[in-house]
Amino acid sequence: MNQDDSKAIHDATAENPRLYSILKGESMNLINFIVWLSAGAVIGWFASRMVKAEHRRPHNPLPDETRSSEKS
Repeated sequence: MNQDDSKAIHDATAENPRLYSILKGESMNLINFIVWLSAGAVIGWFASRMVKAEHRRPHNPLPDETRSSEKS
């Protein structure tokens, strides 16, 4: 965006403050959406790593579990 474009936008928003608030609100909604989407991606990535680590761990039955399975 060159200087003439930004001056035209400034002039248009100065004449119509409602237009400025609409443009500002739309950009904030987009930024908010991107932030939440990124946060969800990070949480999902972390959860998948936890699940993969849990599957790699060997499952050792507790001593009580071994005795109860032998009795039945």
